[in-house]
Amino acid sequence: MFGKDAVECQNMMLSSGRQESYVPAEIEAVVDVSMLFKVQIKKEQIGNYNSAFSVMKFTRDEALIEKFNVN
Repeated sequence: MFGKDAVECQNMMLSSGRQESYVPAEIEAVVDVSMLFKVQIKKEQIGNYNSAFSVMKFTRDEALIEKFNVN
């Protein structure tokens, strides 16, 4: 799933030939999984809620996730 944009993910779902509610295994695998993402944001994207952000890194390291947890 990683390395794909939203359109590619949508095409995976549409090409499956299944019902609209079908969720690919690649997406199911990350449901309820905590991850921390490092994203790249350009100055012109700040305040623009329709922007897409590039994910530079991600981790499932629980200690690191807890360090940045805001809940």
